[in-house]
Amino acid sequence: MAKTYVVPLMRARVASDSRAFASHAGFIDLLNQIGLPPARVANGNLMLGVMPERVRQAWWHCLMFGELMWQAARSSGALFCPRAHPSLPGIDSMNLALVGDCKAHLKLGCGTHEHGTQPVFAPECLFEDTLRVMGLKAR
Repeated sequence: MAKTYVVPLMRARVASDSRAFASHAGFIDLLNQIGLPPARVANGNLMLGVMPERVRQAWWHCLMFGELMWQAARSSGALFCPRAHPSLPGIDSMNLALVGDCKAHLKLGCGTHEHGTQPVFAPECLFEDTLRVMGLKAR
């Protein structure tokens, strides 16, 4: 990612005296040079482009972990699944369930973690898995 996107972005910023980051026209010119990013939201849908499946999985894990860490740092207790309580653009178009489907699980009441309480429904999903990895839930 750094080699393909970050380095060209930094070089374009220097070469264009930041024009690529200060105007729509400059940004469109930049996109024509380096191409679209592998993860983007368009019309409410998250598109992950040509990422290999393993990279896509790692991207989701980093995104979920970062979102939950951000919530934990600012929360008074409850943590919310960004899919069940859409906090990230386009995420409601994705299925983060490891078994089954998020849409079906949402109807059963998943997506909220409050320390010391039992959830209404805790499916096998990225949210629940990340809570376990973070040490917030027992295995």
